[in-house]
Amino acid sequence: MPVVVVVTGAASGIGRATATRLVQDGFTVAGLDRDEKGLAARADELGERFVSVAGDVGERASHEEAARVASDLGALTGWVNVAGIWTPTRAHDLDDEALERVLR
Repeated sequence: MPVVVVVTGAASGIGRATATRLVQDGFTVAGLDRDEKGLAARADELGERFVSVAGDVGERASHEEAARVASDLGALTGWVNVAGIWTPTRAHDLDDEALERVLR
C-alpha cells in the first residue's frame, strides 16, 4: 500500500519542490492547489505518484476532498501545508478582507 502525503500549494514554488522531493523519495502525493494548470503540469512531470486535487486551501471542503483522495490512494501519512499568498503591502495596512484572505 502506498504511503501518501497531501501537499498544499503543490502547483508551484515551495509546494512544487516539496511534492517533487516526496515523489522522488517514494511517496505518493495528493497535491492540493487552486492552480489547475499548474497541477496538471505537476502530474505530467511527476507521473502516477502525483494526483491533482483542485481546490482552495482556505475552504474546508477542499481539505476534505484532499483527505478523501489521499485515503483512496493508500495510507495517509502526512500533510504538508505550504500554500500561501503574497500581498504586496505591510500587514498593518491590510483591510479586513485582505487580512482574512491572508490568514485563510
